[in-house]
Amino acid sequence: MTDHSSIADQIKALEVKVPLASHHQPAPSAAPTERKKPMRPGAWHHERRERAAARGLKAIEFVFQKIVEAALAGERCPTSDDFLNRWGVHNSTRYFSDLADEGRIRTEVSARNWRTVWICEGEHRGKHTTLPARKSRPYMVLGPERPA
Repeated sequence: MTDHSSIADQIKALEVKVPLASHHQPAPSAAPTERKKPMRPGAWHHERRERAAARGLKAIEFVFQKIVEAALAGERCPTSDDFLNRWGVHNSTRYFSDLADEGRIRTEVSARNWRTVWICEGEHRGKHTTLPARKSRPYMVLGPERPA
């Protein structure tokens, strides 16, 4: 027969004591913790939308900057894939539409989806990205009239 008290003693000796605090977590303090006051229903959505709008504002300025750089260098307008793969900007076509609605650029899309963008404001007003190789009428135009 086995001695049950000796097995219990052996198990107790093998128990691992887990410290209350580790190097990953601070030790618990006796001071009362401050709790965030509860948000009204839907408030988190409003804050989230404001943060997204702030990121969008930065992204739209980034897209405008890249368009201006391409126009000054005499290069082709960056494509949506360029914005996504090179710079990580999603939905760049939405920013093109927003910039055109604001009157900052004019976008002309010709055959084979060649996008020519004219700068309509600022010190580089009148500059444009490379015109299409084949002279053709644009099938889609967004934004104000071409700047003089």
